Amino acid sequence: MKYDLYSEFLTILVETLIQMDTSWEYVVYSNNKLDLSFTEKSKNVVVSETVWSLEEQMSLNNTFENEKFTLMVFFSHEKPIFYKKNFIVFIPSLLELFFTTNSFFWKFKYNFLMNSSLKSCKKVICFEQNTQLELNERLNIKEEMIEILEPFFLTDYRYEIAETVKIDVKAKYNLKSDYFIYDWENKANSNLSKLLKALIALKKNWIYVNLLMLSEETNSDIELREEVISYNVQDRVFFIWDINKSEEEFYYKQSIWVIYPSIYDSFPFRLSKAIRYDIPIIASNIPAIKKYIWDDIISFNPLSVTDLIH
Repeated sequence: MKYDLYSEFLTILVETLIQMDTSWEYVVYSNNKLDLSFTEKSKNVVVSETVWSLEEQMSLNNTFENEKFTLMVFFSHEKPIFYKKNFIVFIPSLLELFFTTNSFFWKFKYNFLMNSSLKSCKKVICFEQNTQLELNERLNIKEEMIEILEPFFLTDYRYEIAETVKIDVKAKYNLKSDYFIYDWENKANSNLSKLLKALIALKKNWIYVNLLMLSEETNSDIELREEVISYNVQDRVFFIWDINKSEEEFYYKQSIWVIYPSIYDSFPFRLSKAIRYDIPIIASNIPAIKKYIWDDIISFNPLSVTDLIH
């Protein structure tokens, strides 16, 4: 699991759980080079980013088997398929089951690992009722096997920032008009095409606004850039992948809105920074938005460009 807001959430969750019960000894495995040694009874072990290959599967499984754990907790479905001892698995979302543009082989691997985890786990943890229902109805997981853990927005930094560096974002990128922020993630639910069509419509009506897409993934995603060019809005869309934590606050506070056009999400972690910096939010009217921040936003139908423009 790459480092993102979900893994930051898990870091806080794991730290809290360990501090609540220090009678156990904990070993935290992570593919992120973070300080996860929260107490004297916990240690951090860095492992491979994925467990797709057979070699990685066997190696990780042997490590876990040798430790002789009482219980394992896997925070995604990507557990070693040969691990058969007691474990709990987190399924934060079924996004890749519902919305995916990946290859047939990728889908096969995803489904295989998912089924392997669900079939042999002791308990499944998810974030909301829709996921619980889908696990029960589509994947045949018994209701008593599923528990819902309500996540939370990450409104504070876990690590201190030594000093903020004030910048003028519009001057830095030579922006002649105001800008929205889209904390983008390269997934099938991003609904980017509708957002780009809205930019075109605004431009035709002489309303000029810029879109800053914040994500490390924008640095290397050629298809993303080609999509923006295909809509002829490359003069209005800026790819920002190298924001220093000391500058981040000013990117958000100088924006007029943060926009979130997702067509599906179990929990909108990517709005954490907008909430952290108290920035107005325009978001799609999906259930996760309605449940957690409905009263504090402007909403729209994510399937309607007209609704988004208005």
